[in-house]
Amino acid sequence: MLKPKHFLFLFCLILILLSTYYLIPITPLKNRYISPPTQVDTIQKKYDYYDISDEADQKNLMRIPVVVNIGDELITEDNKLYRVTRIEENHAYAAFIRNVKLR
Repeated sequence: MLKPKHFLFLFCLILILLSTYYLIPITPLKNRYISPPTQVDTIQKKYDYYDISDEADQKNLMRIPVVVNIGDELITEDNKLYRVTRIEENHAYAAFIRNVKLR
């Protein structure tokens, strides 16, 4: 059986631990959550389709009915990986990254 003095100490310790556990995530800390940098470019107009071309030789790689953003990647039918580098209206230009070996 616990003595009253030990019981009080144990009770206070549990109370402190529980309050610390519940209060620590709530307290704001400076730079606790680092948010990604925001892009301040102009808002891109959305089109019904986008043509994606190789920026080196202007070869048409794909026409898709999905909004394309800079940094999007695509793999062509000959297993080449491209990354979109710039967009002009509904025409996107992609740079060759590497050949991809698919299983």
